[in-house]
Amino acid sequence: MRRTRVGRRADVSGLDVRRLRAGALWTFMGGSGITIAQFLLGLVLARLLSPSDFGEFIAVTSITSVLLLFAQIGMPQTLVRTKELASEQFNAAFWTMTVGAVLTAGAIALVAAPLSRLFDAPHFAHIAYGMCFAFLIIPYNGVAMAILRRRMMFDVAARISVWSFAATVPSTILLAATGFGPFALVAGAIASMLTTSLLVAGATRWRPAKPAFMPIAPLWGYARYAMFNSAMSMLNSRVDNLLVGSRLGVQNLGVYNRAYSLARIPTDQFGEGMFQILFSSLSRVQDDCKQSRDLSSTAIVLISSLTSPFLVVLALCGPGIVGLLYGKEWYGAGEPLQVMAVGGALIVVSITLRGLISAQGLVKQLFGVHAWNLAVTSGVVLGLSPFGLTAVAAGITLKEGVTVFLMTRILRSTAVAFSLAEIGHILAPVVLAAIIAFLAGGLLFTEIGGARDVWLFEAFRLGAMTAFVFGVYLTALVVVALVWTGHGPLQASRALVAGTAREAARTLWERLGRHRGERGNEAAAEVALAFSKPQRCE
Repeated sequence: MRRTRVGRRADVSGLDVRRLRAGALWTFMGGSGITIAQFLLGLVLARLLSPSDFGEFIAVTSITSVLLLFAQIGMPQTLVRTKELASEQFNAAFWTMTVGAVLTAGAIALVAAPLSRLFDAPHFAHIAYGMCFAFLIIPYNGVAMAILRRRMMFDVAARISVWSFAATVPSTILLAATGFGPFALVAGAIASMLTTSLLVAGATRWRPAKPAFMPIAPLWGYARYAMFNSAMSMLNSRVDNLLVGSRLGVQNLGVYNRAYSLARIPTDQFGEGMFQILFSSLSRVQDDCKQSRDLSSTAIVLISSLTSPFLVVLALCGPGIVGLLYGKEWYGAGEPLQVMAVGGALIVVSITLRGLISAQGLVKQLFGVHAWNLAVTSGVVLGLSPFGLTAVAAGITLKEGVTVFLMTRILRSTAVAFSLAEIGHILAPVVLAAIIAFLAGGLLFTEIGGARDVWLFEAFRLGAMTAFVFGVYLTALVVVALVWTGHGPLQASRALVAGTAREAARTLWERLGRHRGERGNEAAAEVALAFSKPQRCE
């Protein structure tokens, strides 16, 4: 097979630290921007759509998101991890995913009507038909994004994510305002995928060739386990939606998912966003146990440091945030949100360990973790749903602890093993700073009082709480970093953040200098032109 530059990267044997820093910076900025935009978009849509509208859309996507991963057949993850690939294998991966996408979309169309009766959702079938179109877009996006990550072009991938999200905003709001209900959300999802396709096509210049399937055979060993693991992981994160919707109705599903989505915004934007960088980096150093452990430890500290202040604010002010952003109709999401925010640190650890396990090629063992989690999640929801959404949220939070425990058991027999005590040690500085911020925020919360009906006062109260909690948290974390000099992962994270900040400042200074130079050259040219013109005597 002919080797190509499609999967070329800067350093095959190690890591391009400068590119890694740039990717982390763009991922952080992109994640922050998308997080803020999601809050604003949710604020608008919650007043244009009802919880039932959201519930119907969530019920459909809980099924399609799982089947979509089966349609991808584990190829995007396999393309990133495999060190050497031929151009024929990228093409074969695309056509294999395309066949899987067509078959899966057809299966969804067949079962849409029966599922609509199960959920007692009148728009379920038509929403499912609309989402089937998304399946035809995913194969190209999956291959092209894998190429970007193989090239360690995380900054480009982050910018594409931002623009793709931006494409959803006008179409979603316009359709929601004109009475299209849940179909506004469908249109937004498709607009985001189409935008991604256009942008990755321009960034990679990759195009599929004639259909071929045989070159994919050498990748199938890893891909099939990656497929089942990804699908099982997605099913674990969606099965609660399926059970809540079928047992408590789409109205309660909309409220529950609003709490879940708010609690997961910090971990999804920072954790899952950094996961792609982490997985690509760990795949490059998978044979170096010490570097793999050090990178994973640093990732746990870095991601948890970024997410913790947001989670503390959600845990303190959940009901107030829900009421302010979405109105009284959504107020029932407040207490479940507070409970789920507590489990955010465990999600950060599970994301990092999942990246380490996948990079080490232990995807077969990871399947068992997902199977256990699926059983635990199903039991929790079925057993606790009669007691309300808050009880379900508490069970889901405890389930994250089970996930971490099972992942550490997988790594126990390897040279990159992490014990629960080691994970506790790694998280200790961040947890200490979060506890200090939570206690200080609780005292301030007591002093300024609870929620009020006056919107302006509530906005001011929550804004003051957020600023205060972030200030206390950052101060506590800096003090701990200065005092606890022997904590390796904390100091490595501190050095990475400092290096990234210097890199950002240097880049900004260079761009400003180049801009000033261009303006100066233009001004000099204008002066020279003025003096070169013939002067008339008046």
